[in-house]
Amino acid sequence: RQISGTRIEYSFKEENVFEGGNEFRNFDFSSLRSRTRNVSNLDFVSGEHHVRLMPDKLRSTLPYMSHSDIDGNYYIRSERAYDADLESDYAWVNFYLPMPIDLEGSFYVWGELSDWYFTEQNKMSYDSKTSTYYAQLYLKQGFYDYMYMYNPNGTYEYTSTRVEGSFSETINAYNVYVYYREPGNRYDSLIGYIRK
Repeated sequence: RQISGTRIEYSFKEENVFEGGNEFRNFDFSSLRSRTRNVSNLDFVSGEHHVRLMPDKLRSTLPYMSHSDIDGNYYIRSERAYDADLESDYAWVNFYLPMPIDLEGSFYVWGELSDWYFTEQNKMSYDSKTSTYYAQLYLKQGFYDYMYMYNPNGTYEYTSTRVEGSFSETINAYNVYVYYREPGNRYDSLIGYIRK
């Protein structure tokens, strides 16, 4: 950094380069009576709704395709409810990610639907008979964004590029925090924040 009068200039190059990721995938199960966006089948078994999503494709080798998303969030809604927050039903939503071999490491369904965490609840299992990773999450009716994250065995790093790819064209939301440390202090003070 360089300080010039009242101006501070940061001229990082490689330190500021990071993965752009890809647009979030999404599905809509605001209806439990008819198939909607990316829903393959709807079942009602033993008093519970089951939603099977279309099998997803690896996007890491495909060209970038722009589409609207809600940056990994979800929106609760039901086509037959006056108050979606109170009247929407719950269902087991089944995710499928075909993969030719069982890779070392773990895959997760990730986004606001997992509270942005990596837990046993959103961790995928591998079925060698169908060569597919799968997961089942209990979700409330609505529209959901999600993506797949990969964690190599024995690391604390998670990446989406293994499945989703990474493109500079991706439209993302970023949080920018600005800190300042006064001379003589041992701590940084947060002096600015913006979400873009």
